[in-house]
Amino acid sequence: ICLVRRFPGEFWNFTAKAGESITCEVNAARLGSSLDSHLEIRDSQGRRIAENTDHFGNDSYLRFTAPADGTYRVRIHDLKFLGFQSYVYRLTITDGPWVEQTYPLGVQRGTKAALQLLGQRLPAKPVTVDVPADANKTIGRTLKIDTGETNVFSLAVSDHPNVLEADKNDTPRMAQAVTLPAVLNGRIESVGDTDHWVFQAKKDQSLVMDLQAARLGSLLDARVSVLDAAGKRIGGGDESKGSSDPKFTFKAPADGKFTVVVSEQEPGRGGERFAYRLEISPSVTAGPGFQLKLPGDAISVARNGEAKFKIHVERTGGFNEEIALAVENLPAGVTVTGGDKIPKGKNVVELKL
Repeated sequence: ICLVRRFPGEFWNFTAKAGESITCEVNAARLGSSLDSHLEIRDSQGRRIAENTDHFGNDSYLRFTAPADGTYRVRIHDLKFLGFQSYVYRLTITDGPWVEQTYPLGVQRGTKAALQLLGQRLPAKPVTVDVPADANKTIGRTLKIDTGETNVFSLAVSDHPNVLEADKNDTPRMAQAVTLPAVLNGRIESVGDTDHWVFQAKKDQSLVMDLQAARLGSLLDARVSVLDAAGKRIGGGDESKGSSDPKFTFKAPADGKFTVVVSEQEPGRGGERFAYRLEISPSVTAGPGFQLKLPGDAISVARNGEAKFKIHVERTGGFNEEIALAVENLPAGVTVTGGDKIPKGKNVVELKL
């Protein structure tokens, strides 16, 4: 069921059989809606079965198993109990196949990749997907399987070869050897598990280590450590700007072998949903340029109203000059004010629709 309605709060009823898996997903903030959703499931007796507030940013998601045959009620409302015409949402309720995560979390361009699908009513055996040679950094896929057609799920994409962890690489002595550049794919499968990878580097060689986990829907709160031949920690990270995923540059102090270790930061955590992709590649100096970033994929403007939004600039390679700015293809009746340029040295400009 796919439902598009306006806030204030809504109740939706559906029937389910005992043992049946049901997935509920809200699309609102990701579509430009003002709604910060909260989902709640109750049984026919009014007992709370499951609830969720934030899963995909401000959008709610949950999956539960019906404890008995009967009618169940979904309640959706704004977290702050606000509401207006812009508080729209799309709620999907399904007992069909639903991909929550894949292993590995991504693929290599121009290859066929085997993926284990994790979620609801999915095959136990891996499935194969074709990855175009010109695929974007992130691609969406949907698959037809015996139980129906899946939702659209995302895969990270890179040019570097993908390497899957071996069964036992949880000690420095059993570290898995890899040739760089590469994307190392693994999982912290149990409490206390650590993954060890060993590679060769030359003195003063700079390597960018970018671990992707939380950004791709993994539960892993990762820590990455780089060890020298004696086992001493000489580099690493546990987060990066704006993300809990570590990203840092490692400069080899000498020729030799180095071991990179991936682990979970918080005690008592681990499992098949604690997957990661660690991309290790030579550091590249960016040329002069810039990239503009919008606040989202859509902006809601009420009729006879206005909406302000900021454009952020990421400058690279020492570029600091003025940037000409134009907003094109606006809908009829919509105008924009706030300037036609981003001044020299400035990284934020505010526009008004």
